[in-house]
Amino acid sequence: QVGGTEALINATGWIITQNPSPTLIVYPTDELAKDVSNDKLKPAYLKTKEIKSRFFQTKSSEKNLRFRGMILYLRSGNTAAAVSSKSVKYLFFDEIDKMAGATKKEANPYNLAVERTRTYKYSKKIYTCSTPTLKENYIWKFHERAEVQKYYFVPCPHCGEMIILKWQQVRFQNDEDNKMTIEERAETASYYCQECGAEITDSEKRAIIRQGEWRDMKKTCREKPTSVSFHINALYSFFVSWKDIALEFLRMSQMTALSVALLITAVWWLGTTLPLLRNYKQINYVEVEQHAIRQSF
Repeated sequence: QVGGTEALINATGWIITQNPSPTLIVYPTDELAKDVSNDKLKPAYLKTKEIKSRFFQTKSSEKNLRFRGMILYLRSGNTAAAVSSKSVKYLFFDEIDKMAGATKKEANPYNLAVERTRTYKYSKKIYTCSTPTLKENYIWKFHERAEVQKYYFVPCPHCGEMIILKWQQVRFQNDEDNKMTIEERAETASYYCQECGAEITDSEKRAIIRQGEWRDMKKTCREKPTSVSFHINALYSFFVSWKDIALEFLRMSQMTALSVALLITAVWWLGTTLPLLRNYKQINYVEVEQHAIRQSF
């Protein structure tokens, strides 16, 4: 919850009011497209006077929002045909890493959707955002390929140095004797500046984030860039504390440790039991019930 989807909504608001043009937003599933339309997009547009006056609500459907001079299409990226039939100037992808890849019969949804922007070769804009998953997936590739790579720097409230918030600087109490619950350990979590070592509390976080700025870390682009990436992590979210993030980490670590233990047990069982079974021969013996009349002869 660091603002990727909200940035998308604000961008569509600018398009509707300043440069009405056909626009497509692609979501991982049809259900998510409908939910975002009803729960986020429509309420945001209706609460904004300048957009509401341009919104033809009665002529719109869940996935086709009509405005003065344009239509905003919402589609699912898991259906190739859904993103390959409209010419658009502005193209948005939300949670792109959750979308399907290419198949033997069709290209991936991203490439199919990008083809829809060919009509607007020199004025098109393409926006993608996602929680990253694997480095082989969409968002990491876009980030690494970008001509400008921006990270968000915030000032330490103690030394004034501009720093990137990193998970390694979140620290909480060790529990080598296993006397504390993970909830108790998470309660001790806080952030410590990588420059001066001072503690940055949750109450200070909101202020330093407001004073932050985006900085290019690649520093190789000398002209106007054609692609820019912005990287930000959950530590910057106003909605989670250091404790919340530490607790999530500890819970996941606990689950991982359990999974490793089960895996080790399974490997041990296979390694010790299968050789025994290979040499094991079972002899079946069935006791025949005695028959009183037959035994009398």
